[in-house]
Amino acid sequence: MLKTLRLKCLLSLTQNGIYPHTYKSLKTQYLESHGFEQLVTFSNLKSLGIVTEQETGSQAGTPLNKVASGMAAMTRRSTFQSLCKKLSLIPKSDDIDLKTPTDMSYVFSGAYTPLSCRLVE
Repeated sequence: MLKTLRLKCLLSLTQNGIYPHTYKSLKTQYLESHGFEQLVTFSNLKSLGIVTEQETGSQAGTPLNKVASGMAAMTRRSTFQSLCKKLSLIPKSDDIDLKTPTDMSYVFSGAYTPLSCRLVE
């Protein structure tokens, strides 16, 4: 139960929210599996801003707005993706030398540098 909630929180945080139809589906499936008592948990996570829904345009029904929102979705990056690029949390394959490590990503087989470690550096 706790693992699935953690994954939902991680999904929401890394993607700047969950699409409304996906959020509703995940919430419904979770509540059907674990009981309606967990509705309070979802409410608390949403009020804390840990689990959020992505905002949709109010006039998304018109064809022009559908095209515009589709283009915006293609160019939009999540906060996590922006941080990865700015702080180089995911190193390029050229920079990785696992035999003589010089970067903190060595701990994760050269695949990722934790944000907290990069901030301390």
